[in-house]
Amino acid sequence: MKKSTLKYNNILMLMAMMIFTSISAWSAVPSAPQELEIPGQGKHISNGIFLGWKMSDTSPLFQGFAFYLAEGRTHQTSEFSLVDTLVGLSGENANGIEHFFYTLTGIEAGDYTIYVTAYNSDGESLASNFLDVTVLNPEVESNIYFTNIYPENLKLAKNNQWTFDLKAESQDDINIKYKLGDAPAGVELNEATGMIFWTPTEAGKYSILSYAYEEGNEDNESSFWIDLYVYNCDNPPVFNGTLSNDQGELIRQGKVYLYSAVVDPVLGSKQFWSKIENGKFSIEADADEYRIVVYANGHKPFYIPNEENKETLKLSCGEDVDMSFELEKNEWNQEYIRFTSNPVYPDHKTTVGEHWSFDFDAEAKEDNIDIRYSLKDAPEDMVIDPLTGIVSWTPSEKGFFRYTVEAFDKNNQTKKAVIGSYVEVVSCPQPIIVAGSVNYEPEKEGEDLVPVSNGAFALLIGIDENGNANGSRQYSSEIKDGHYSIEADAGNYVLYFSGCGAFLDEYWSDASKIQDAQVLELECGKSYSYNELVELHEFPKMYKVSGRVTDEDTGEGIPYAFVEALMNTNQTFRLTSIQRADENGYYEANLNDQYEYVFRASSEAFMTTPEQDSVSVDYYLPEYYANVTDITEATTISLTEDIENMDFALTKSMDYENSLAGSIVDSDGNILRYTFVSAFMLDKQSDNKEHVKMSFTAQTDKNGNFSFNNLMPGDYILLAYPLYQALASGYYVDSESSTLSWKDATRINIQSGSEISGKVIKLLKITRVIGNGSITGIISKNSSNGGIVEGSGDPVSGAIVYTITDDGELVECQRTDNFGGFSVENLEVGSYNIRIDKIGFDQLSLWADINNNNKHINIETISFNDNTTSVNDQVLAEVSLYPNPAVSYLTVNLGTLTNDANISLVDLTGVALYKGTVSSNENHKIDVEDITSGMYYLKVIIGEEVTVLPVSITK
Repeated sequence: MKKSTLKYNNILMLMAMMIFTSISAWSAVPSAPQELEIPGQGKHISNGIFLGWKMSDTSPLFQGFAFYLAEGRTHQTSEFSLVDTLVGLSGENANGIEHFFYTLTGIEAGDYTIYVTAYNSDGESLASNFLDVTVLNPEVESNIYFTNIYPENLKLAKNNQWTFDLKAESQDDINIKYKLGDAPAGVELNEATGMIFWTPTEAGKYSILSYAYEEGNEDNESSFWIDLYVYNCDNPPVFNGTLSNDQGELIRQGKVYLYSAVVDPVLGSKQFWSKIENGKFSIEADADEYRIVVYANGHKPFYIPNEENKETLKLSCGEDVDMSFELEKNEWNQEYIRFTSNPVYPDHKTTVGEHWSFDFDAEAKEDNIDIRYSLKDAPEDMVIDPLTGIVSWTPSEKGFFRYTVEAFDKNNQTKKAVIGSYVEVVSCPQPIIVAGSVNYEPEKEGEDLVPVSNGAFALLIGIDENGNANGSRQYSSEIKDGHYSIEADAGNYVLYFSGCGAFLDEYWSDASKIQDAQVLELECGKSYSYNELVELHEFPKMYKVSGRVTDEDTGEGIPYAFVEALMNTNQTFRLTSIQRADENGYYEANLNDQYEYVFRASSEAFMTTPEQDSVSVDYYLPEYYANVTDITEATTISLTEDIENMDFALTKSMDYENSLAGSIVDSDGNILRYTFVSAFMLDKQSDNKEHVKMSFTAQTDKNGNFSFNNLMPGDYILLAYPLYQALASGYYVDSESSTLSWKDATRINIQSGSEISGKVIKLLKITRVIGNGSITGIISKNSSNGGIVEGSGDPVSGAIVYTITDDGELVECQRTDNFGGFSVENLEVGSYNIRIDKIGFDQLSLWADINNNNKHINIETISFNDNTTSVNDQVLAEVSLYPNPAVSYLTVNLGTLTNDANISLVDLTGVALYKGTVSSNENHKIDVEDITSGMYYLKVIIGEEVTVLPVSITK
């Protein structure tokens, strides 16, 4: 069983019921969350948003919060989707909480707008303020991120010690240390544990900036910002009191607030508060002058100062002050109209074709009010009886449908109550039950099964007619003692098991990817059972990699050389380990088995350290294992055991005293930290073709800048490999965005003594698509038979595979592996252009058509031409195909080319469907009447030159 590629970082996202707005003058729906914001720490959470907000002290009790997210900057609620919920809150317990904090994770980098609502059993509140947020690049996943939440004890009295425990992690195997940035005098931090200690001696507002960083590499760091408020009193004053109503009854629930009467320019407005319990309250405050605000459910708010009492409350250190309050009952909401009925589950649920109705009743305080009812924002054929308030409807399709009911005074329509609700329409009168057992896979056959304990989930994820996941149709169940039971509606689904860290996530049965999952067709009136064996999550194992770095000419060890391990994915490289050899060139590294690696030996590391500057080492040309200078052609190694004798023999370099510098940004100009860039030195041989003679690789620093030094004189092109997989690898073009073709890259001439700077590589964004289609293939080197072939030559590793939609959207970028293979997944139905680029080769352009009948396309083996000659360029320019798309026939014309051409029409598997010969200026017709619709290729061969052109056949 394999780890699933689809991750649900917050499983409650899929458990959330669809809760719609319910608003009434008398309803118990919570009020909207207030002051939604991102505290200072939020920007340092990997792939997530850290949120803080408040709830009004007069809000009805609430049971949870719902989080809505939209891409980009928008206030159109139709563009938002429910992405997570925070459930299980008790209003009784939550009433004393002043601030709420929560972290949304699993969110890709980009710009978003977010809002929060509160809900309870009566419905959902209005939206909080809309908040613009930006999620940073997930590059911090392989660097450092903080795991502790923002501290709750932000207010303290002077002369009292305050402590806070910083906690940071990295997915790399590194040693994390801590240090202070800007901080008040007297703040101490334990660099090993992250514990902060401080005993403030003066009142004021203070900020503490601290860092977590990689030991020996302070460029790999993350920061954490805390604002603290220090008050004057070692012995704080206490404000006590009693609350009762105008009938002498104790008020059971409410809050009392103290607000500083004068806003301090340093501390701002001080605020202290207390819950009312059985009519009494007690507040510890600071020495100051205060305004008093009292809130209690069902009563009018009470303020001091007011018209009768214009004095503020003055408190001194150590003082106890008692005060009693008498509050008036709040009659305003009983003055006109209120609803006395409100749909609760299952009143708001019905079935397609079934008549549904609900009787909304309202009453008025005054007998002379004549109540009428109206319906707004409802489905077109939903109706209401204006006299009785009965809403009725016979739905014709399933889904969630909102509506709003108003009860108003016939003679004064400003006197009204408003309530919003919804109807959930399903296919089945009774829910379908999907149940089963989930056990751990036994290590040995015949062993007793061990059930998965509580905390994991089973989820049904809806699949639409195109086979793509439908986020609006999901049902879930917690796995308890090895069993789950899900209630669902009819439709097509995939069944997903999420271990929440207990086991490796997977689809039924034993599928690691959604496109490989079996689609379950659920029908009304049936029950289904699906059992699953899951693989226990295992922590990474550590293996030792060791060897020696020597001088190629002398065979002697290079003292204090660097050996770096880089995690290698299908597009990106991430530096994960830097080891320094000893005085004899021997090194040793300990790495976990969760990643694949490439290894580099050099006399200068990607990330410089103070230790590097303290030891003088001759300059050697960097080399990747095994014996290559191109990072994309380095051997990728998976660790399954200790590796010894991984040796490097480096070539000493001459001193050219030159430099080439620049920066890497995205299309919006944002800097890209720790991104790799290669400078390829090109060499023209006797055949006038460009080939790679040597390549050098650098990494951008925390400011997005890179620099090459001591390059061999010659012509270079630059290629950047972004960490962030929402960007595509690309070649530098002077004053333009990057190009996807090495032939279009700007050539940069480097000579001894050259100092060239300001080369900005602007990488293109990738627009993700979500589907269950895939395209796979193998790239090989074959100089005389380009295009699609049935055999295979030498594999070409490190070729860049770009996937582009038929309307020009770049949706994927990969590199071929050691065996020349690539696999593009999660593609929607549609036509895709596959462009394959490798320095020293022609760029190959292929088309693939994914449809509902053929979602997994294997192009088998594709072979590259070596670098083009003028004849091949002529072929591309001269050959014309029409009509394209073709229906009954395809015409081929060679234009003014003088040589005859052998042509063949082949399908995506390489099978030739037609072969023929074409002469110059001849209109050669190919009958395609009996060929099915789809994408094909015309291979044009003139001598040893081969050109492949896409052909579309449509019926």
